[in-house]
Formats: sequence, structure tokens, C-alpha cells
Amino acid sequence: MAIEEILEQGTATTVKSVAYTAPVGGARISLCQLANSTAASEEPRGSVFLKKSGGTSKYLIRQRIIPLNDAITPAGGGITLREGDQIEVQASENDAIDYTICGHSGQED
Repeated sequence: MAIEEILEQGTATTVKSVAYTAPVGGARISLCQLANSTAASEEPRGSVFLKKSGGTSKYLIRQRIIPLNDAITPAGGGITLREGDQIEVQASENDAIDYTICGHSGQED
């Protein structure tokens, strides 16, 4: 049985960037969360993309507003990634959105 764990955490920027790359054996993403990390009453927008290995990025969510003191979970139902697949993130403002990706990676039991 695979154990759920935090696979990656970080802060999104205005440049679309790789947040997580599935390793050999793939990965099962159970949670991908974006949180508003601003101290002011700003409402930044966040985007999450799925890029299949060798493919092009496709939106999972696009420019979703994240209210102050709140978070959204665009991939709460689970996503199975194959080796080399990537989750990418982008924010409307630098240092305004933190992301957390949870699940399990590697070979299945």
C-alpha cells in the first residue's frame, strides 16, 4: 500500500514553471492546492497545468481567483502521472500563491 506524502511545495511566480515531475514508476497525485499567501487584501489568480511527457501544457485550472486567507484544490480527485509528466503552476503576482502537491510516487505495490 502506498503512503501519501508531500511531494512538492513552493511559491508560484508569474512565469509558468514546473512544480513537480513524475519519477520512474509514475505518481498518483491526490491533492494539488494553491493558497493565497499575501498579507494584504489582494486576490491573486492562479493557474495549474498538466504537461504529459513530450507534450504541451494543458490547463487544469486557468486564472482562478484565490481569496485572502483561502486556498483552492484544483486536483482534489486525483491524477495519475506517468514518468516524465509534469504539473506546472503560474500566478498573476510573484510571491502571492503557495502550492502543495501531495500523493505517492514510484512503483505501485
